[in-house]
Amino acid sequence: MFGCWRDKKTVACKARISFTNLEKVVLRSRKSIESSPRDGELKAYTREGGQNGRGWRVAGFYAYDSAQSRLVFEALHYETPSLCLIRVYRENPMAVLFAKKWSGNIAKFEIAAVEAASVFRAALPTAYLPDGTVDDSLEDMPLSQEDRELISAALLPIPPPCNPDAIEEA
Repeated sequence: MFGCWRDKKTVACKARISFTNLEKVVLRSRKSIESSPRDGELKAYTREGGQNGRGWRVAGFYAYDSAQSRLVFEALHYETPSLCLIRVYRENPMAVLFAKKWSGNIAKFEIAAVEAASVFRAALPTAYLPDGTVDDSLEDMPLSQEDRELISAALLPIPPPCNPDAIEEA
């Protein structure tokens, strides 16, 4: 979607990012971090919530940086107002390492995503946890589909409190 306005000398347009485009930016960021030694370490996720007309959706990925903590790259999309946040944080202890908001030029959001990916990459431990140290898969458990979905949702990263007004513009 685009919203355009005109002043005395110029016509300007403000592009709104769709969640689909936001997911593509997150996927590119994830691919920029993954390399063959870390292949499969980064786990992707999506989530949504909120109320009618004030809903939000999240696309992100995470990696364990200890047995009790995850490092998370997350892009949060609010439909109304059209606003996106991109954050990198550690869960335990909770620490926000990067946070920027975007509500205009998509190129600035993509630049912020590159910055966030750089922060994420720098915060990853040099040696990741070996396979099997942390197993968050539910494949071998005898669960109904509904239980599997509930448990999967509960295992997703826990975001820090979010006040968009307090976050710097991208």
